[in-house]
Amino acid sequence: MLSDCDAPYSANSHETLWRGHEFEGLTAVESVAGFGYIDSKGRWVIEPRFRWADDFQEGRAVVETDEGMGLIDREGSFILEPRYEIVEYLVAESIIRARKAGLWATFDITGAQTSPFEELEAHEKQLA
Repeated sequence: MLSDCDAPYSANSHETLWRGHEFEGLTAVESVAGFGYIDSKGRWVIEPRFRWADDFQEGRAVVETDEGMGLIDREGSFILEPRYEIVEYLVAESIIRARKAGLWATFDITGAQTSPFEELEAHEKQLA
């Protein structure tokens, strides 16, 4: 595989610029059109439409759009809408943390908010 510097440019919006590792049968891929996900046969499962995309964990992945960061399911539907500065999926705790306007809140794995937005120190005390 060519390095990022050696890869030739093409106007094909589905041409792969970068390819991650396969997790849960899906691989994050960057194309000219953005980040999306392919299956083990190289077929697009979630079309490239993100500015950035993380690996899937327990059927969820953190992604970034022009509007902000969010969390998607394996079909590409938003569990947590992309309106946050930072989204962290804490798999071991089965919670999602999100920062908006410098304040943090937690959400359950369905995307339901479980704590108010607050300063980081107060938020971390709740998680402890």
